[in-house]
This record gives sequence, structure tokens and C-alpha cells, in this order.
Amino acid sequence: MIDPDIRNILRSQLHHGEKIIWAGRPQKHPVLVYLFVIPFLLIFVWAFPIQLGLAILQNDPSSVHMTINDVPVDANTPMSTIRITFFLTTGLLVPAIFAVFFYVRWRMREVYALTNESAVITRTSFPFQFVRIRPQAFDYIIRSGNKDVGTLSFMQSDNKPLGRFIRNLNSDRIKFHNITEPIKVETLIYKQFLSMKKEPQNE
Repeated sequence: MIDPDIRNILRSQLHHGEKIIWAGRPQKHPVLVYLFVIPFLLIFVWAFPIQLGLAILQNDPSSVHMTINDVPVDANTPMSTIRITFFLTTGLLVPAIFAVFFYVRWRMREVYALTNESAVITRTSFPFQFVRIRPQAFDYIIRSGNKDVGTLSFMQSDNKPLGRFIRNLNSDRIKFHNITEPIKVETLIYKQFLSMKKEPQNE
């Protein structure tokens, strides 16, 4: 059963007579965001804006444990220096937070599909993109994750990600990220496009 919303998204992008065999979306947020980016941002928030903000509220620079321009902050540090540093660090932090949420939203709004002609990846939020992966462009699939949720990467026969051979695309952009039942989808790809090659094993 194809999600009607996904079918509507793809309708204008498919060829006349092209039929959708399978379609899906990412089911998990990008793991690296949680493992690295968010902890870094939390440490940055505590190290700079929170300490500086408290010092401004208390009008006491001695509560800040850091150096500014290689000079340790103490009771003699001008409050103007604290305020300027606060606004500068906050000015860096806010765009970084927006960038992280933008990336997660962008990645989670990807749509993947298999049709009777090709594999398709489309993104429905800016920057919009539509990628059509022809059967002759790849030789096999690498699956990662587990049997419930996993990622399928389209590969060339020399063990290179397909993105290396497609202009303006990197390998990360031609994967079905965190889809449900990846083994089932991989089997569909082999049967539809790679029937002469070995089908995946249920690991």
C-alpha cells in the first residue's frame, strides 16, 4: 500500500505510465546529530552564553570561569566586555541551532521510491532535489542497520558509492536512509533491476 501523500508528491515527477512499486520515508533522525552535534551545542551553551548571561544578570564578572583574549575573567573585567562576548557567542549559537534543525527537517522530508523504471529520491523542502537512479548505474546494494530499520546504499562494482560517478551528487545523497523493512526493499530492487545478481540474505 503506497502512502497517498507520497504518491501525490511523486505524481508530477514520474514519467507517463511509470508505476510506483514501493515508496517510503526515513523513520529515524540522523544518528550523528544526536551523538555529536547536539552534545557539542549543549557544552557550548553552558561554556559561553549561560555563564555570560548569569554574569550580566548578577552584574558580577567574577562568576565567569573563562578567558577572553587570553585574559582570565575576574572581578576587574569590564561588564562591557562580558556583554560584547555574550552577544557574539549567542550570535554564533543561534544560527548553528537553526542549521541543525534545518538539516534534520530536510533529511526527514526525503521520499524514496522504486518504480518499474528506476529508483527515485526526492526532497520536498528547500533545497529541492529529484534524483533518478537508473538500473544500469549501479551494480549492487549495501545494507546497514537491522531488519526493522536500515539504510540501502547504491554501489558500483568497484566498491565505490554511486555518488562518485554522478555529477553534483555525493554518496550520502543516493541512499535510502533509515527505511522500514530494508531487506524487503533490497529484495525488490534485486528482483526488479538486478535479477542476474545474488539476492540479499536475511541477516
